[in-house]
Amino acid sequence: MNQILRVNNLEKTYTKTTGFFSRTVSEVKAVNNVNFDVRHGETLGIVGESGCGKSTTGRCIIGIESLTNGNIKFVDHDYEYELDSDTNSCDRQYWTKIRYVFQDPNASLNPRLTVFESLAQPLTKLGVTDKEELKSKVGHMLVEVGLREEHMNRYPNEFSGGQRQRISIARALIVNPSFVIADEAVSALDVSVQAQILNLLKDLQEKYQLTYIFISHDLSVVRHICNRVAVMYMGEIVELGDVEQVYGNPQHPYTRALLSAMPIQNPKDRNKINRINLRGEVGDARNLPTGCKFAPRCPNARSECSDYQYRLVTVGKEHTCACIDSDESEQ
Repeated sequence: MNQILRVNNLEKTYTKTTGFFSRTVSEVKAVNNVNFDVRHGETLGIVGESGCGKSTTGRCIIGIESLTNGNIKFVDHDYEYELDSDTNSCDRQYWTKIRYVFQDPNASLNPRLTVFESLAQPLTKLGVTDKEELKSKVGHMLVEVGLREEHMNRYPNEFSGGQRQRISIARALIVNPSFVIADEAVSALDVSVQAQILNLLKDLQEKYQLTYIFISHDLSVVRHICNRVAVMYMGEIVELGDVEQVYGNPQHPYTRALLSAMPIQNPKDRNKINRINLRGEVGDARNLPTGCKFAPRCPNARSECSDYQYRLVTVGKEHTCACIDSDESEQ
């Protein structure tokens, strides 16, 4: 399966400056040394606690955030585009090929614009000006996401949360992209509505041959929709592999802790689950620990972890992990 996206040594650092000479007083390394690829037609999940760098990674890929270091290469048939730290503004065609679905449709949809105006904007920027053609395309896309053509004349506040998210998905797909980043796209919705949106995303992926990055903190949702999953902690990928490999045989202590916290479908199985309670909170990105960043919370930590140099090592077929135990097992 060919790669459509390759992320190489991605780094994003936010700096706080002060004074006339913009002296740097603090730095927050939100993403550090992130490497992964996405293949045509697959769904790659990115999971982790809040503040681990999931959304920042997605925003760097789409070009909302500039890169501090590294590069991102996008290849879709005869179109190629690369972002690096020198990229100030993305190519318009790139923003046509790759689209973003935000977590909160209330914030991403302009309340002063009708649904038609919101969905027509991307098309008009591409040169579509005929009113009837715009209405036809908008109406068609609304039907594709489970709404009706007449909904185009309404405002966002006239819809439920699930309907607004369908409108956001329609706006992302109306320019016929090949790649979509869904950032916590169902986390703000009721559970019953979540299932509907997830099934919609899967149906649209099959129909339009889409590739997804699905960012979420909900491991149950990721298991349902994703082919592969990357687990992030404090800006780094600590485990990456096929969903069944990672869920069935997790190698990193952080992954095992996340999986142990998943809700149990059958209450009778409550005593069969070994819950892992991590000590402390996610570390301060302004004051990173030496060695393994997870060591201060890890139940398996030992003195050598403070000297551990981060690297992803192979622990199975297309399954990698960044842990001193995995590193020693490979040697």
